[in-house]
Amino acid sequence: MATFRSVVLAQPEIASIIFGLQFGVYEDVASRFRAFNHLVDVRRAMDDDVSSSTYYALDIAFQTNYLARKDGSMTTCIDAKRLCLTKQLTRDARFPLHLAICEGDLVATQRIVACRPDLVYQEAIEAALMTGHLEIADFLLQTHAVDRSFDDETLGCVSRPLDAWLPAALLSTNNADALALLWRRRQLEWPGDVLRLASDAGAPQVIAFLYKHMPHTVYDGFVDVAASHGLLEIVIDLVARGFSCTADALDTAATNGHVDIVRFLMEQCHQVPSRTTMRNAANEGHLAVVKYLHELGTLDNAIKTAFGAAWYDHDDIVRYLVANRREGDCTLRFDAPVSDLVFIAAYLLSIGHTLEKIAVCFSTITRKRMSGVLEVVAFFSERGAVLDATWMIGACERGDMDVVVYLHDHGAASAPEAIDEAVWNEQWAIVDFLMAHRTEGATLIGIEFALVHSQFDLITRLWAKQPELRDDDLLRTALVSNVPDAVHFLLQAGVGKPREMLSLLAPRWSHPALLRVLLPYVLDAPTPIENLAHLVETFANVAHNISKSNLLVIKAEMLRQANDLVDASDDLQAHAATLLRRGAETTTERDDGMRVLDRAALFDWALAVLIVQFSTDAPTMAAQKTRLDAWMIMVDDPLLRSQLRTRLDEKGSV
Repeated sequence: MATFRSVVLAQPEIASIIFGLQFGVYEDVASRFRAFNHLVDVRRAMDDDVSSSTYYALDIAFQTNYLARKDGSMTTCIDAKRLCLTKQLTRDARFPLHLAICEGDLVATQRIVACRPDLVYQEAIEAALMTGHLEIADFLLQTHAVDRSFDDETLGCVSRPLDAWLPAALLSTNNADALALLWRRRQLEWPGDVLRLASDAGAPQVIAFLYKHMPHTVYDGFVDVAASHGLLEIVIDLVARGFSCTADALDTAATNGHVDIVRFLMEQCHQVPSRTTMRNAANEGHLAVVKYLHELGTLDNAIKTAFGAAWYDHDDIVRYLVANRREGDCTLRFDAPVSDLVFIAAYLLSIGHTLEKIAVCFSTITRKRMSGVLEVVAFFSERGAVLDATWMIGACERGDMDVVVYLHDHGAASAPEAIDEAVWNEQWAIVDFLMAHRTEGATLIGIEFALVHSQFDLITRLWAKQPELRDDDLLRTALVSNVPDAVHFLLQAGVGKPREMLSLLAPRWSHPALLRVLLPYVLDAPTPIENLAHLVETFANVAHNISKSNLLVIKAEMLRQANDLVDASDDLQAHAATLLRRGAETTTERDDGMRVLDRAALFDWALAVLIVQFSTDAPTMAAQKTRLDAWMIMVDDPLLRSQLRTRLDEKGSV
């Protein structure tokens, strides 16, 4: 039997028109729009009190694989720029579409475009190309999106041609395939300075593409740019065409590790390396360039260059330069083999640097090294150098127990930051050793690190030795760090002022477990109605900042604390019950037509409970007038406000 669904909605062209007019969506993508309405809010982030950016805050229940963290957990916020949405502080209805694009979900993208063509603009193509989802971009390039710019239309301007701005926007991705797709589809008004812009963006793949397809955009000095990016074929072609490069080209190519470019410029263009060419290559860790230049005899002193490489942790270059030093570089002789670092330290000492100055330098050089440090420490200690606390702190940072023990046995200095570093890097054996053999203790930062790692036994031991570290601000740290177990530990230990911290969770998209842990320590069980009042007064004015998951925790606690409405009219009772069902569970439509989570309804219900409870008679109302007036101002729903005003008028006249 033919039905409306089978006959009309089965035809994509007709369905698109119907859904577009009704602003409806297909069932298989409806969850994306529901999640946006219920679990996503737009925020403004301030940077250094100067600039600001718009971002979307995500509820803990929101699901997306876009911008997932290294540990696999989901992000809690997405910058509007990462989604190619408007940067204005406004809720952009295109969020579900653009997120599907950025996730690489072609099917969802096609379905949303089919039922919500009103959401499709040029910026959707930008999102697909910026995230490298070329199949989605190709699909969108064949829609009406190419003709509409959201930002331009918002400003009341005629939309710019897509290819007048998008090529330049894509340069930062260094994705030549994305640019090639756009080139195949659109090449009407590409900007004439796009090659220079690509050079400034440091995008070698894009530079190579543009050089091939837009050779007329080559500019003076471009050969140096090609050399700095290792584009050998382009450099050879440009030189063959008569372009010349400056002396900086060789230095830049060496610094960036492009040994083929270095070889070509020296052998074919007769470029001469400067005194810093070799040193820069070594400092940046480019062994192939170092070998090439060293074998040509262009190095002034291998050991000095090795010291620079050691400073930047390039052990392979240090090893090569020390092993291949020339006779004139160093005349030191040792009775037994020594490490490369000891050799460099001895060399610096032999040419007049003081032992103390060298030791300070090597405390930095060895800070993150995982081997060979003990020999260096012994070299300085045996010569009477006073090793400051940075040596112990560095050993704790990298987990070098042998060096920690050696430094302790030889009377080296330490500092509280040593335990801090060991705790942060989870070097528990070192922590135990220092606590057993040293007296410096830790700092409050060390306690904070231990909280993050849930090392509560360690904190208890540190507190026993340093009671001054039982600081109430630790509770704030645990809350901001989203560590519920740490919050529970501190509250049980009597550390922190939980009632003052409750409001801290309101504007944060923190884990709801934090609220569950904190609330029992905030609310006074013998006075449930005052507990309800405290919840309302703490959260109502910042409700727009509270995530749905946290709001549901607050709702559950409100229900636990609230009494039934007393002596209220049936109409008031019924309407309050409706608000309770809606609050934090459904969405409400704003003036601009956008749907958002209905937060106000929950607090309106709670306010109704409070106002009814404190308006039983005229004397009670008189005693609570200030609170009742404040609560009435907070009521958002017009009908409820009218009902409550009627009640107050009736009770006040009794």
